[in-house]
Amino acid sequence: MMRTSMNQLIFNILPLVVQYLYSKTEACIIEDENQKKVSVIYHIDKQKYMCMILPQFDTRNAGKLINQISDIIQISENMISIICLHISQFQNTNIPEIPSFLRTLVTKNENFKKWETELLEQPNIVFGVGAGVLSYAELMGMSAKLYVFYIDSLVLDSKCAEPIIQILTNEISCTLQQPKFIENSFSKGNLYM
Repeated sequence: MMRTSMNQLIFNILPLVVQYLYSKTEACIIEDENQKKVSVIYHIDKQKYMCMILPQFDTRNAGKLINQISDIIQISENMISIICLHISQFQNTNIPEIPSFLRTLVTKNENFKKWETELLEQPNIVFGVGAGVLSYAELMGMSAKLYVFYIDSLVLDSKCAEPIIQILTNEISCTLQQPKFIENSFSKGNLYM
């Protein structure tokens, strides 16, 4: 495990970011009890690391994962988590009429600028590793931010990806080289029964 000080540790569960990470160094691989890789921490640049939670990760084990990487979390000066939820899980009377949007939760110690994104309102809930990291940071008096990426599509297209690309550009100063988006029969809209 890493023992140096980190300026920023970013937790992410979005496969789109994998395109950016292919050229980066794996600093740490986290496996479950069956020796299956469930998370990888990448070294992005001097003091930035990204923890990618892989799709096969069972979110019921989020607490165990947070405990496993608590040493890394404690030496981080700033943490950013990104989770992705379907828009149907967004609870509000004013649901934006766009294919994707962001809401944010922050710890008390986070220097949050209101113009960045809107805060997540009650009664919305978050769960999994992102929520665990934010809770841990709040309890430890650390600076952390959780972006909740709401999406209304089964496929991430260029329009839906705009908010997440903006986060990657602003928060970790990365650029995706010609992102490739998957087309399928459902990308034309939602299926209702």
